[in-house]
Amino acid sequence: MEQELLECFIKVLFIRTIKRANMAININDNEDMYYGILRDAYNKENNIFLDISREENKDIIYNWALDKWRFLALNELISLAINRLIYKEQVSDIEIDNTDEFLYNNFASLLLLMIDQLGICLKNSDAPSKEISPISSDTKDLYIRELFEKIDPSLTWYNIYLEALANNRIIMINDLDEHQKDALAKELKVSDLSKFENFVAKIDGVYCIFLTLNYNVSDIPTFFHEFAHYISSIKKEKNIPLTLKEFSSCFYELVALSFLKDKGIKEDELLAINADRLKNSTILIMQNIVLVNYLKSYLEKGKITYEDEYQSNLEAIKNLTSWFTQEDIDKILEADPDFLNIDKWVKRKCDNCIKDLILKPFELYEAYPYIMGNYLAVQMVKRLSGDTLAFMKSCTEQADSIDPYDIFEKIEKTENLGLKRVLNK
Repeated sequence: MEQELLECFIKVLFIRTIKRANMAININDNEDMYYGILRDAYNKENNIFLDISREENKDIIYNWALDKWRFLALNELISLAINRLIYKEQVSDIEIDNTDEFLYNNFASLLLLMIDQLGICLKNSDAPSKEISPISSDTKDLYIRELFEKIDPSLTWYNIYLEALANNRIIMINDLDEHQKDALAKELKVSDLSKFENFVAKIDGVYCIFLTLNYNVSDIPTFFHEFAHYISSIKKEKNIPLTLKEFSSCFYELVALSFLKDKGIKEDELLAINADRLKNSTILIMQNIVLVNYLKSYLEKGKITYEDEYQSNLEAIKNLTSWFTQEDIDKILEADPDFLNIDKWVKRKCDNCIKDLILKPFELYEAYPYIMGNYLAVQMVKRLSGDTLAFMKSCTEQADSIDPYDIFEKIEKTENLGLKRVLNK
């Protein structure tokens, strides 16, 4: 009975949160039925009768249920968040078609690695903005040719690039008018094309590269990032593991930045370009840092409890208040009277995370592959040689059949990271 009530409460949480956010998401709106089940439990526990036809009574029942099951609901949603990182699912504009068994078997270790990498990404994404050197069309074409010669002396990829160019499979979004952009958004089944600056997608059964140009040297790493996705897409027969989804693309992006350095582009420009590329994923993780920490706690302890969170936040408050004078604390309390109220702090943090898990369910999914791909790519670039380039060409062309364990094993001792190979694949 308790599980049934919890499931009803989670359904109410979803409906109530989505409605209050005015989100255009289709939901199975059996709100009164779910409230009716919760009302019966409330009435029985409190020995009264509450009519749910009045909104204020729904609020009473909701707050009663929230106090009773907020952390149980959080644990259910955390479990769902883990599944979203691993299994095929579709919600709204975002389609996921991926089952990453390596991620499933090594989730705790990979999450800790991502948290560790977050600090490095934060530092690298904090480079000051800089005016980037412009590049002419002729110079860009020359650089692309030279870089193709470096990464693939056989020029197989360069010929694939020329073929894509000749068949209009490389599309500059800057050149599209509004009508063409609307038609593209409809074809891609997305509501807002402005969210997608550079990407590879299948149009009329054919993969195409879509680029938003800056008309400066940053267009070189952008192109090679997307071209790696293009190669993986036209070669693949099945889905690429999420852990490796951005690996090859990040590698060729970094190789392109190294190439630009050899061409005399200043270090501060290269740092600014790299920072700009890391920024979006880093911001997504930072916006979900409470969720990431909850995930870590969930994996370490099996569940998140009010008692553990209270103790943890009590320690945090003690450390925080030791940094301030009493005058500072008085000012903080004037702005937020609940600042030192641990109970409210713990519950507020939990409620905000529940809200984010409902309204922004895929942000962690979007950020994870780039953070992990950047880590693997940085390690691989440190070992850059002709053999490395040949290995990466093979990885890019066979991205759907590469075992992530083999990549980690090549760059670092897997036992140091606590990783396990997936057996009986």
